[in-house]
Amino acid sequence: DSCDSLPTALSPCATLETTSAQAPFPHGTTLSFSCFGTSNVESQCHNGQWLTETCSSPYTFVYDGRCFYRTPEAQSFFSGEVSCQTLANGHLAQPESLQFLTEAKIAFQIFSDSQYYVGPQITYQPYSCNTVEGCLEFWKYLNATQVPLELFDSGEPNNNPAFQPCVALQKNNGLLQDTRCNESSPAICEVNSMQTVSGDCDAVDLPLCGVTGVQYINTQGDSVVTGSTFDLHTQVAITCNGQSVTGRCVGKPYLWYFPHSPTTICGVCFPCNSTFPEIPCATLDVGTSSLASYEPSTTIKYNCAMNTTATATCKNSGEWEVTDCPNRAQLFDFGGKCYFVAATEAGSWLKAEKNCQEVSNGHLAFPESTDWLDQFNQQHSSSAFYVATHLTFPDGSQFPGDLFNSGSPTNADGASHCGAVLNGKMQDAPCNELYRHVCEIDAQSSDSSPDCSFPNEYICNSSSFNFSQSGPPFPIGTTAELQCKNGLLRGECLGGPFNWYFEVPDHWLSKCGVCDPSDCTTPPPPMPCAYNTTEIHEPPFSHGETLNYTCPVHAVQNATLACVNTTWVGGCTSDPHVLTYNGECYYLETDSEDTMEKQESFCHNLYQGHLAPPIPFPSGFTNKTVYVGAHLTFNDAIYNCSGTDCDSIWSEELDPLTIQSSIHNSTKCLALDPNGFIALDCLSPAGALCRVVTGRNDFSCPDQPPSLSKCSQITNPGEGAQVSYGAKRLMSCSCESELCQQKTKAICTGYPMYWYLLYPTLECQRKFAFDGHCYGVVRQQKNVTDAALYCNNFPAHFLAPAMASTLYTQKVHDFYRTRNMNTAVPLLVGNHLTHTESAYTLETQPEWDALWMDEKNDVLVPVSMNLSKSPLSKCLALDVESQRYINVDCSTEGFFACRSDSTKFNATCGEIPTVSDHTVLSPNALEPYSMSTEATLSYSCPNDVTGDEAGQKTAICLGYPLDWLFPDGIKICQPITTIGGRTGNPVCKTSPTDYLHAIQLMMKFLNGNSNRTPGEDVLDKPTRTTANPQKISYRE
Repeated sequence: DSCDSLPTALSPCATLETTSAQAPFPHGTTLSFSCFGTSNVESQCHNGQWLTETCSSPYTFVYDGRCFYRTPEAQSFFSGEVSCQTLANGHLAQPESLQFLTEAKIAFQIFSDSQYYVGPQITYQPYSCNTVEGCLEFWKYLNATQVPLELFDSGEPNNNPAFQPCVALQKNNGLLQDTRCNESSPAICEVNSMQTVSGDCDAVDLPLCGVTGVQYINTQGDSVVTGSTFDLHTQVAITCNGQSVTGRCVGKPYLWYFPHSPTTICGVCFPCNSTFPEIPCATLDVGTSSLASYEPSTTIKYNCAMNTTATATCKNSGEWEVTDCPNRAQLFDFGGKCYFVAATEAGSWLKAEKNCQEVSNGHLAFPESTDWLDQFNQQHSSSAFYVATHLTFPDGSQFPGDLFNSGSPTNADGASHCGAVLNGKMQDAPCNELYRHVCEIDAQSSDSSPDCSFPNEYICNSSSFNFSQSGPPFPIGTTAELQCKNGLLRGECLGGPFNWYFEVPDHWLSKCGVCDPSDCTTPPPPMPCAYNTTEIHEPPFSHGETLNYTCPVHAVQNATLACVNTTWVGGCTSDPHVLTYNGECYYLETDSEDTMEKQESFCHNLYQGHLAPPIPFPSGFTNKTVYVGAHLTFNDAIYNCSGTDCDSIWSEELDPLTIQSSIHNSTKCLALDPNGFIALDCLSPAGALCRVVTGRNDFSCPDQPPSLSKCSQITNPGEGAQVSYGAKRLMSCSCESELCQQKTKAICTGYPMYWYLLYPTLECQRKFAFDGHCYGVVRQQKNVTDAALYCNNFPAHFLAPAMASTLYTQKVHDFYRTRNMNTAVPLLVGNHLTHTESAYTLETQPEWDALWMDEKNDVLVPVSMNLSKSPLSKCLALDVESQRYINVDCSTEGFFACRSDSTKFNATCGEIPTVSDHTVLSPNALEPYSMSTEATLSYSCPNDVTGDEAGQKTAICLGYPLDWLFPDGIKICQPITTIGGRTGNPVCKTSPTDYLHAIQLMMKFLNGNSNRTPGEDVLDKPTRTTANPQKISYRE
């Protein structure tokens, strides 16, 4: 008898009240159901079944299994939605169909209402329509599908009076009409619809214009920070254009309700989509951002042809508004290409094509089809326009015949070689008419070959044109001239599809003709090492035509070059010394090595030859070191550098070439070896690299050599004129210092060296300066006589005397070392004691050393003298190793130094020295005596007992400072001595006559003192005068 489950409602409008009872329910159990719009009903368990009362209320009706409820009070749309939520747990009903509307009308006919609010509402939309069609588009269900027109009353919706963004069911006919939202009307709710659709409001997202503020206010009146959702009844205030409009959140599905539409204040702005409008002859700017949509007032930039711009601006309606290219009237588009119509500029065909290239980066337009011509003719039919054809140079292409006017092309005047468009058709036309033109814009960007190749192969000599620029390819603007047998042909490179344009009306065929198949259409091949002796005309060359050449270098020979069946045959035979590089001829002389001066002369004597200027020769160009045509003999810096400083001077001279040797300031000439350029001493032996057959015959130089601080010009024939090859200028150059000058010469060698200075490197290496004088060291070994005579061969030079200075001896020692001279070989000096009698009789070393003085009468130091009474050790030399002066035999050979001193120089000698027991036999001439004069003196000793102390001596005049030199010394007679007799009464071993002679001899010595007073005791003055060093002391 019990019921096993809860009772089932008999109507969707009934809801079982909450109960804690659990099944099974005993017989007699009673449960309650609440009915919308009326009192509760009961359900009783009876014998295992529920007996339930039926809900019956005038405020509800059932449709499609759902309960719909009429709110008990008349109120606004907003309040009606709120009542639906609070009273029926639902929302305003959606007008689903005519049947729904009919059943609702019938269910509520007992009420006196005129209309009932239903959904949806469009208070947030710009509902400003005034026609049924315009207004109907706004009315959509919650799923965005259209509300059918058949649900509306006739003439509805019409938004009349203005702004009726809500919809209501008319009770009288059961149809819909748009209405104001603030009318007082009951609402029809779908009961429990909140169970499927509910929730707070999202942030306001309306297509409004010019919004300056959005503020959310909760039910307590507090401002709410902007979030993602907002509670029911939250108020929103939207400000735009200085005014505000408010709305309230009614929750989902109707979200925000605005009593007054914000669109009436702010206006509506819709974004534009990303499908940009197409603008003829314009492309989107590369900087355009890619977005899904674009806000109103957004402007997109287009780049128009001819460097102008167009724009597209997003309007509030969400549509793009286009501002066209400013030169649109001159633009013509067809088949995705843009054309510029130069309708106001008239000129020749050539001028038109150049204008297209310059102004539009294009070419004259190519009429692609009859459609192209028809479209162009619609805009431009009254004038002739040049287009992209010229027939002055055949390229093998053909134009379709249907593009031309009937009977064209005809070339009726023989000069219609260019294309034009007139009245929608092409025709051939003269190229120099004043026509307007049509350009295909940016056509140059797609040129497969923007430059020009050689002119057409059918033109004879096409490879022999004289071009203004190098090629191929030849850049645009290159001009070409060809002197043919019948005249001069001129053309200009246009590049692209036109290649070359040749002047008209003189056609290329009329001037150059067509080549014979066996002719040589190219010039003869270059032979840089041969000289052409016959005139070479422009091609073509007839089959069998010959050319004569003179071939270099030593053995000049003749050769013939012939055109044989389009090919050149013959020419100069090869020479192992002859090389060609970069189109030039070189003669490589490696068999004979010499100085730079001699090798330059060698090259000059070859045919049109000279030393090769330095260029980037490849590695291994020569297998030996050879001179090239570069030097620094007139470069001041090279004379004062050392090490890497010298390298940088050469690098600056050769820039951008480099030099790879380690050099010093004596290497003033340039050479090439297998690894590259090196610097050499100009006197070093090397081969030569000559450039020959240069075509150069002028090897002159400027009148004056370049200036050089170390050298001055002695000869100066004048200024202004060029001098010929081989001209010389006498120069005086300083060596170690200004004191040491050396004469030399500068030689004109012409290109590429011009003036070349024979700098006296070796001569200067032999010189040094000391104490205001210049010394030249001679590395030939001679005796003192020959040394003095050698120095006398040079003006104002003499054999350098000794210097009482350790600085001088150190200077000589260092000179030997730096010149790698043998320090074991002494340096002879201009001092001697060959006729100083005391030098033969002194007994002590100090007295002997004191006899050796320099020209300033200073005793020489340091010395290592050998006290000797021998007549053969009376000359002087410097022992370089010990840096001490030593006495040597006058026949000793050694190195020597010549001193330059015009103030001391004297190549003569005075009186022949007076020597005891010596009598001058010859010469008898009066002094002074000239250099190398020899004197003969006889000697006879007074105490000659044996008869062998008599003979002759020779003296030679050697000038300053040696004066008279006795190479074999003088004879010193033995003094008269006692033989042991009684003291105080000596006994002479000679006769009284000889004794008298001895007294006379002694008186002769004593009288040598011109300062002696008569009667003075001379024995107290044991001195000798410096003026007469040969005089013995008085005590002797």
